[in-house]
Amino acid sequence: VLLEKDFNRISNTPEWKQFIRNDWYTSAETSISEIEYYISLGRTVEAKEILNRLKIGYPEDQKLFYLESLILYVEGNYEKAMAILAPLVEAEPYNVDFLSLSAKTRFAAGNYSGAAKNYQDLMEIGYSDASLLLKLAECYKEVLDYDKAISYVEIYLSLYPSNTNALDLAGTVERASGDYAMALRYFSRCLDENSDKPNLFNDRADTYFMLKSWELAANDYGMALDLDPGNAQSWLN
Repeated sequence: VLLEKDFNRISNTPEWKQFIRNDWYTSAETSISEIEYYISLGRTVEAKEILNRLKIGYPEDQKLFYLESLILYVEGNYEKAMAILAPLVEAEPYNVDFLSLSAKTRFAAGNYSGAAKNYQDLMEIGYSDASLLLKLAECYKEVLDYDKAISYVEIYLSLYPSNTNALDLAGTVERASGDYAMALRYFSRCLDENSDKPNLFNDRADTYFMLKSWELAANDYGMALDLDPGNAQSWLN
C-alpha cells in the first residue's frame, strides 16, 4: 500500500493517520501470534510461558488447546499431543488445522493408518492441497500397501509430472514393492529434472545395488559423493 503511487493522495490526511493508529488486535490475538512465532522457531519454552498466561483468562479456548498440542508435537511428545487433539477433532471434524496436526502427529508416532484417515478426511471436506496425495502415499507405503501408495503418487504426477519429490517417492515405493525396473525409471526421471541433490543419486544407486549392478551403483554413489563428500554411508556402499 505504501509503495502505491495513488496512495499518496491520502497518506498524509488526518483521517488516514487516525485510522492507522487504531489497535486492530486484542491482547489475546497478539499473544497467540507470539506463541505461533516462537513455535515456528522451535522455542517452545517461551511459547509455553505465554500460553500458560493466556489459559488463565481463556481456560476453555479451543485455539489454545490446539496450540498446546502443537507445542507438544514440536517437542516430540506425540502421545500427549494426541490426547489433547482427539477431542478437538471429534468436536470440530471439519477444522483443517485440527485434522492436519492430528495427521502429522499420528504419522510421527507411527500410527500410519490413523494419519491416512485424517488426510482422507481433509480431502473429503474439500481441502485443496495436492500434497495430501503424497502424504497419503507415504502412509500407505509405511503399512506396505504399495499399490494404493503408488496410485496416489501417480495422481499427483498427473498434475505435476516433473515434481522431484513425487518422482523420488514413486521410485522408493516401487523399490519397496520389489519392482526395481520401475523404480529405476522413476529415479532416472527424477535425476533428469534435478541432478544437484546427492540423495537422488543415492536412491538410484541403492536400487542398482539391490540388483547387483555394481558398476552402475558405484557410478551413482560417486556422483552423490561429488555433491556431498562427507556422506559416510555413500563411501561405505
